[in-house]
Amino acid sequence: EVEGDFNEIVDLFIRINSTGKRLEGQEKRHARFYASPILKVAQRLADEHQAYLVRTGVLSPGQVQRMKHVELVTELLLGVHAGVHLNKKAKIDEIIRGDGIDGSDLQSAAASVTRALKLVNAVLPDLKTTRFRQVADFYTLALLLHRYRDEGKTVTAHDSGRNQLAGELLRDFGRGVDEVSVQSKSGKGVTPLQQPFLQYLLTVREGTDSATQRRSREKLLREVLDGVFDDLDPVRQFNQVQRRILWHGASKKTC
Repeated sequence: EVEGDFNEIVDLFIRINSTGKRLEGQEKRHARFYASPILKVAQRLADEHQAYLVRTGVLSPGQVQRMKHVELVTELLLGVHAGVHLNKKAKIDEIIRGDGIDGSDLQSAAASVTRALKLVNAVLPDLKTTRFRQVADFYTLALLLHRYRDEGKTVTAHDSGRNQLAGELLRDFGRGVDEVSVQSKSGKGVTPLQQPFLQYLLTVREGTDSATQRRSREKLLREVLDGVFDDLDPVRQFNQVQRRILWHGASKKTC
């Protein structure tokens, strides 16, 4: 049973009876908790950023129709507020049901999500051409950039050399992951230099929404971006993962 305004009940009835498709998790969530302040803020944010999410290929227009943009923004809101990765299936409904975020914290989380999306755009303006347009990768990158800012690192949405370097490292890493994916499908093994790519690939193949997989993805991306957003000496050395990416991506293997 659901309760709501007459128009909302009619809308739900029409969706069930006209599409002939089982309702998605977010559609059920929207019907059950339509009065939730969290969902109302998530809906507003999702509508504001819908064009960006579609233009960059994170979501298709069909997925937006099925409220996937609201689901993604809800997860980002809760992830920003909690400060840790949540298990999507186990935690979202539980938090929404309990109205687990008060008004001021909710508005702060909403501002942080908007800022995180701007950071992703600043680092990867060509997001659509990279693997980070995929929802699992996008979610992890957005939260990581938010955490960097929370940690006081030098990450901003302005055009900068740091953002350009971060973008190049992420593109190279993404290409490495995609290459390993093709190799594994054809039964080929990976080299020791490709191990970080394989480890990342495993986090997006099964249980992508589990807290464990999300933590693993963030850890690997932190290794890729290690030092980029810190105020370091200009003669610093690249770390081991960055050296592997640069070596693997070079056409001529020259040190």
